[in-house]
Amino acid sequence: MDTAQKSQTPVLEPWAKDPVASRLRAIRIRETLFDLLGIILAALAAVATYVAAEMVADRILEISSVNRMLLWTLAAWSLAGGTLFLAARLLLRHRNFRFHAHEVDKVLGYDDDMLVSYVDLRRGTSISPEQLEAAVLLKSQSIERLKFLDVDQVVDLRPLTRSAWAFGGALAALVVLYVCWASTFSDSLYRCVIPWRPIGPPRMTQITQVLPGTGVAVLGEPVSFSVSTRGASASAATLVYKVDGAAEGIEEKLPLTDRNVYSKDLPGFTRAVTYSVRCNDASKGPFRLLLVDRPVVTAVNLRILPPPYASFAPAREVAGGNASVIAGSHVQISAAVSQPAQGTASGWLQVGAARQPMTSDGRTLFATLAADRAFEYRIGYVDVNGIPCREGLLYQIKTTLDQPPKATLTREDSAIPDAPAGHMDVLLLNASASDDLGIGKLSVSARVLGTLEKRPPYAVDVSPDVPNASVTRAFVFDLRPMKLKPGDTIELIAVAEDTRRPKPQRGESAPLRIPIKQGVERTPTPAATETFIARADVTPKNAEEQQIEQLGKAAQDILQQIEKMLAEKDADQGKLAELANAEEKLADQAKDLADGKQNRDREGAEDQNRDRQGAAEKKDGEEKKDGETGRRGEEGRPRPRPGKNRRQ
Repeated sequence: MDTAQKSQTPVLEPWAKDPVASRLRAIRIRETLFDLLGIILAALAAVATYVAAEMVADRILEISSVNRMLLWTLAAWSLAGGTLFLAARLLLRHRNFRFHAHEVDKVLGYDDDMLVSYVDLRRGTSISPEQLEAAVLLKSQSIERLKFLDVDQVVDLRPLTRSAWAFGGALAALVVLYVCWASTFSDSLYRCVIPWRPIGPPRMTQITQVLPGTGVAVLGEPVSFSVSTRGASASAATLVYKVDGAAEGIEEKLPLTDRNVYSKDLPGFTRAVTYSVRCNDASKGPFRLLLVDRPVVTAVNLRILPPPYASFAPAREVAGGNASVIAGSHVQISAAVSQPAQGTASGWLQVGAARQPMTSDGRTLFATLAADRAFEYRIGYVDVNGIPCREGLLYQIKTTLDQPPKATLTREDSAIPDAPAGHMDVLLLNASASDDLGIGKLSVSARVLGTLEKRPPYAVDVSPDVPNASVTRAFVFDLRPMKLKPGDTIELIAVAEDTRRPKPQRGESAPLRIPIKQGVERTPTPAATETFIARADVTPKNAEEQQIEQLGKAAQDILQQIEKMLAEKDADQGKLAELANAEEKLADQAKDLADGKQNRDREGAEDQNRDRQGAAEKKDGEEKKDGETGRRGEEGRPRPRPGKNRRQ
């Protein structure tokens, strides 16, 4: 064949890009989409049919939860298998273009199978020149036929139509059941689609709630029974109960008190009760009701903590819930209760209209309140059974102001307080002070009455080492540094200050006035002075000493508990070990405090000895200086002239 003949040979594009193939492919895709939609509708129709059938069967047979779960499992597997089979049958059919070409010729009313012939020629593995020329002619005619084709006439819609009718029928059946069963339709539906949930059989009346159900009630107090329903109502519900030990049960009618709610209060029971309820064709039970005592607060104890500025003061224990405290104190409240609390925060303090939470530990409730003002309170809580306690007693916390300290000053070297004293005497005085919290400072000041001469104030500081509620100090008051003269009158006053902040309160004793006369130095002997101080200085133990005594007492109490438990046959070894550890800790704390106090006392005694030695050395130096001055005066004084003396 020469070049001219080759150029006249017709050429066809590949089959994938052939316009006839594209048209037939669109028909096949459209049919596949309709098949998928039909499969989905068929699956939904199967589900709706199963639900309707099981709901009807459940209404008649009241199928158990286990059987409903078994039926649901079988239905799910059957639905999955049937859907896969239907999908394989519909989606794998009509995969050949020849089928759709034949359907197109059939729809258009042609019996020549021209379109089928064209498809056969193009789908062949090889094509001769004569067949190629025929294919070109058939292609143009096929394209003309396809221009007038309506695709929906070729697509097979029968699977989709049948599935739609089946789904519509199943929905219609569900609608009929909904109209017939009304409010109980949802119960049947839920029992079918979620069989694992404990839903009661569908009835004309559904009991939705029974109170108090299975639980506890208060011994001897009225019990309120309540039945809530849904669906058809009745004039009354029936309560059937039986008390433990009784031969027969008792029926009580619960009247309709609200919409679909039946309730009635029955007198208190003294023994456990088993009961059930009925309303129309619905019933529920049995329920078990145990009886317990209503919880109460059995004891209230207070621990009064002093205000922050008096932290040295010991805490005060008060039995009972009433107390009088100093304003600014903190009150730690601990309440013993008859039943364990429901949780760690199930207790409260009712202070006026406000409710303060209380923490709980077993059968004890705790709370801390700031006593800035007087208030009244009640204690309440909920026990482990959810029962609130009885309304407790009304307790009172009264507040008082921090009072100024009181001071007294007495004279011990004379039976008469205002007896005269020599201007060189040494007085034996006793200064005392007391306060509701603690004395921080105590001093004795002296001044000369009725003189215009300005003299520096003279005072002796006899303050305690640590603040204390009551202080008594016996001391020696030396009049010589005041340089008194016969005829003077001195006034001595004891001044006490407490520890209140920001400004302490002062208290003064009655003035002690002593006339001064001419006299010689009368210094008491050291033995007499020490005897006086030992007899008169009755200062109470400070807070540290009190704490040591309290720790020792607590340790002794624990030892007594251990002895009692050891006397028992079946003593709890774990409890014994805990008590022994607690006693050992208390003893160690007391020993540490005692050792620290002993060291401080020893250091204080050493400092006092050094001060005394320094004062003695200073006094000796002053006396020596005064003697030398006197001798210089005698030596330097001019002698009188005899002649002048005679003239005079």
